[in-house]
Amino acid sequence: MKNSIFILTVVFLLGACDKSEEKPGNEPPTVPLLVYPTNNLLCIENEVDFEWQPATDPNGDNIAYEVEIAKDKAFTGAGKVSQITQGTSVTVSLERGIAYYWRVRAVDSFAAAGEFSPINSFYVEGEGVSNYLPFTPTLVSPEMDGSITGTEVMLKWAADDIDVDVLMYDIYYSSENPPATMLSEDLTETSITASVESGKTYYWRVVVKDEKGGQTKGPIWSFKAQ
Repeated sequence: MKNSIFILTVVFLLGACDKSEEKPGNEPPTVPLLVYPTNNLLCIENEVDFEWQPATDPNGDNIAYEVEIAKDKAFTGAGKVSQITQGTSVTVSLERGIAYYWRVRAVDSFAAAGEFSPINSFYVEGEGVSNYLPFTPTLVSPEMDGSITGTEVMLKWAADDIDVDVLMYDIYYSSENPPATMLSEDLTETSITASVESGKTYYWRVVVKDEKGGQTKGPIWSFKAQ
């Protein structure tokens, strides 16, 4: 069993242009379309073949692709894989029994980068696993580091589980970071109302739990009350 992510490095050399050189009127490439793994796919093997449809460049420049694979949807955690390749596929060895997220963007030979594709999530199957942990919850509202008015706020999030288990949520909410005060336990809805005071910044997180005892802790989100 492979217990670590092997980070592959592919040198990106397209033409003789220096990346710092700007091309007048240059436009970034279009957004690639992810092909495999599809969203919420349960992968059997940990040698994953990532595939996407090619982007196009409005200026006819050569294109390379930046592929990002991570254990968190924010692509900021440990073990993140980032690769540059000129093709539309790449094979990566991943840990077993882990939920992953991946996305791709196109970069032209003048370093103009297009937008990242929508994110697909998938599981690499572990040996003898009978229950898979829920995916990391995602923020719906209020927006990250945004501002709200009034004396109350509606906290909303989304969560998925590949086993289609019944999900429950523990909500932590506080004006201190990290939030240690539990606002609600074993909530079955994906929203809850919380009180706010003007001028304070609030932090909150969701711990999503399935009916078999599995749980996944979400990232810390924040907003400011005006």
